[in-house]
Amino acid sequence: MASFQQIMELRKAGNLEEAYALGQKAYAQDPSVWNKRAMAWVLYDLLKKSEEERQVAKALEHLEEIVQLGLPSEETMFWEKVPWLIGKLVFSIPEGVVAYSLLERIFLLLQTTPLNKVGDGNSFLFWAFLKKGKQWGKFPDFVDWWGFTTFQPRDFQPADLPNRKRGPALVEQVLIAYAKHLLGEVDAAAHNPQDARIEAFVRILQHFGSEYPDFRYVPYYLTRLFIAQHRDLDALHAFLPFARQKSGEYWVWDLLADLFRSDAHLQFACVCKALCCRMDDKYSVKLRRRVVPLLLERGETAQAALQVHKLKAIYEREKWKIPGEVLLWALSPWAKEPNLEGVDGSFFSSHAVAAEPLIYADIPESVILVGAVNRDRRVVFYISAEGQPGSFVHQAGTAPPEVGASFRVRLSEVQGRTRALSLQQIPKEAVPETLRKSFSGMLKRLSGQAFGFVGDVFLPPDMVTANALVHGQVLSGSAVRTWDKNKSRLGWRAEKLDTLSAII
Repeated sequence: MASFQQIMELRKAGNLEEAYALGQKAYAQDPSVWNKRAMAWVLYDLLKKSEEERQVAKALEHLEEIVQLGLPSEETMFWEKVPWLIGKLVFSIPEGVVAYSLLERIFLLLQTTPLNKVGDGNSFLFWAFLKKGKQWGKFPDFVDWWGFTTFQPRDFQPADLPNRKRGPALVEQVLIAYAKHLLGEVDAAAHNPQDARIEAFVRILQHFGSEYPDFRYVPYYLTRLFIAQHRDLDALHAFLPFARQKSGEYWVWDLLADLFRSDAHLQFACVCKALCCRMDDKYSVKLRRRVVPLLLERGETAQAALQVHKLKAIYEREKWKIPGEVLLWALSPWAKEPNLEGVDGSFFSSHAVAAEPLIYADIPESVILVGAVNRDRRVVFYISAEGQPGSFVHQAGTAPPEVGASFRVRLSEVQGRTRALSLQQIPKEAVPETLRKSFSGMLKRLSGQAFGFVGDVFLPPDMVTANALVHGQVLSGSAVRTWDKNKSRLGWRAEKLDTLSAII
């Protein structure tokens, strides 16, 4: 009977067919672990040879024989090397529909092996399935079988691209591909958005989005899954921080239009903002098709006609088939001979203004009163309605707010500095009493002092001098909140005098 040593010597000498025949005979006579091990390594070399020669069918036969051997997981050296070889085999599969049947065949075989899914070779194998199987209908099943707990630290690092740039990490690419399947972008038989798989994957996305904030597109796909589930508030909360980072991208505003679809005015504003973003014309067709019905609802037939003619021009230039709805629009009376007189090229930008504050909607709104402005440093000092002092840098190239004016504002820390992300002035009558109040009473002005007080309201020297105020007069007027930085306390300062009485 052939020995383990004989089989391995033939294998090392490159006599694989002879080693295979001898191994088969030995294993049939004695299926001991030694003969099983010898046969496995011969099949490994045959699998390697078939893969190198691009004989995919032959390689698969050898892989099936390896699986049928049932080599235990304790054969760690063997099972650490096999994933590299299977990964290469997957990469060698030709593109096309046939590839998916081969991927499924390999997947079925893998499920019967003792792969522990941890290690460089296993990461390589997973990478191969990702690259070849993004469009494969069973890709989510493969990911579910593999799981999200066996990736190595390097799988979470940005990938090196051929152009020396950095791309998404392996794990992030897996998340994106999985999400596309569930959203129906890849597999027409995508699962219903309410099923358990979606719910489980949403939790996975939330975990990775929290643990790995550098996964830039996780919030985007989490948002789209929330929208598919009609969880608009959750979608808005997930998407807005991401939207602020990508506010110059048209697809950000297109998605925000979905989030604000219940408000026709804001939805239209978001689509207008998207059309104001820089993009090639060929990428604008979806947005232009989206905006035409919105324009017609608003009675903007001239603008709608202009968009239809632009759409036709783009489709014809790109040699694309013109969709039926665009052809129907083009045949409509309002679009046949568009009257472009009075059509303003800045139409979309004028309506986009209403959308711009939306990306800050998740940041709590505050009411503030401007106490001072350092024009050289562009720093605005304020007091909030809750009595908290603070400061922010106002945008370069814009006029600073007036001292004493009150605003609704959303404040956020951006690169270590507080910035006002939206600033809307409010009328005096709408300012809360914690920031502006009426006062009346007798003026207290000590001899030699240029200032005075009515109760807790401070009257500054310039007001006292301008009105020739003296101790004992009864005054009334309005006062605004102030912050005494030397004493670290709030106070009141007279803003305006309404009535002056005689001295009591």
